[in-house]
Amino acid sequence: ICGGRRPIAPLTIHCSGPAPAALAGPLNSLGVMDKQRRRELKKLGSAQVKQQSEELRERLNERNPFPVGHPNWVANLRTEYYLNREFRQNSTMVLRAREVLAFADIKTLGFVYGQDDRLNPRPGVYLQCARCHDLVPTNCVHVLRCSCESVVVDPVDRAYQADPSAHTVVELVGKGQLKPEIPAKPWWKFWG
Repeated sequence: ICGGRRPIAPLTIHCSGPAPAALAGPLNSLGVMDKQRRRELKKLGSAQVKQQSEELRERLNERNPFPVGHPNWVANLRTEYYLNREFRQNSTMVLRAREVLAFADIKTLGFVYGQDDRLNPRPGVYLQCARCHDLVPTNCVHVLRCSCESVVVDPVDRAYQADPSAHTVVELVGKGQLKPEIPAKPWWKFWG
């Protein structure tokens, strides 16, 4: 009996339901994946991580085009934080979309309130009118309405008056104002 120790039982894999397509592959008699398939999955995982990292870098570069730690990067980040805080704290003003677009992006949250839904006020979430494009905060302290009066928010009753097709639920995301300078054309390229 192996010097007083019990032999180790072979590893068995118990799965409930079908295996994901990426993990389906040849298993040996012990239920362990062979080396070739493991290498393939490792390469596949590395490629996915690399692609996701590249997409994230691109999105970050769009938001703040300076290298991390650069004084302009820090200034843009501070501006974004300040604007986002202002948008979250706004509870008394209806904002005009054309004025806001100069220093913020409007991010659609992908849903609208139905006629029977109660309004769920949240800081930084706005109802954007489809006609006049005004932005009415959902966490207002008194009754607010857009300029064409298609969207009316009443905080006391936690209700709003708007046709579901007349508004979109959005969030405002501040953006830094500093952009990288376009380098001047070198003097030797003027003649050629």
